[in-house]
Amino acid sequence: MNRIYYLLSKLKIHKKVVTKYINIRIKRQDQLFNSFDPSPFIEKDLDNDAIEYLVSYFEEYGLNEKIEILIHLPKSQKRRTSEKIIKKGIHNYFEYKKDIESHKIKKKLESSRVSFIIGLMILISCMGLKYALVARLMNYSWASAILSEGLTIGGWVAMWKPMGEILYEWLPLKRDRDIYNKISEAQIEFIYE
Repeated sequence: MNRIYYLLSKLKIHKKVVTKYINIRIKRQDQLFNSFDPSPFIEKDLDNDAIEYLVSYFEEYGLNEKIEILIHLPKSQKRRTSEKIIKKGIHNYFEYKKDIESHKIKKKLESSRVSFIIGLMILISCMGLKYALVARLMNYSWASAILSEGLTIGGWVAMWKPMGEILYEWLPLKRDRDIYNKISEAQIEFIYE
């Protein structure tokens, strides 16, 4: 049996990396950027359609895939196009979006901690009140049973939202941050047709 494990450890299996391509066809470089933003290209916001297009493809392909962005332009635009500025503009924009999502995650987790502490205090109060009630009313009447169970349920309901925030609500923000990070690091190539 050990010989099999030894042979398997010596066997090298390489997974072939397949690059996926996102093709963007435009007539002019300024179509990628928001026309209402007066900033220079390197600092401009991207066009909303371009953002949605890129994000949707990166979501579809997944974060574990190698993805390259291909920008198709007419040959007449070759001299007018500054590839370096466009690449920097796209990368800067998605780096900025990634930073915003990181900040949102931090704020969400901070507020979740506060909510958790408040919910925990309510739970402890309800449970303490329940046991004080049970100790005082030793004769379990139906009213004391309802009140006792109501306090238990109320305490756990107070914990519901904080637990949901801590366990789940920050995950979509993390996914968005990871997508923006992947786009900000993506290789961008230009094809003139």
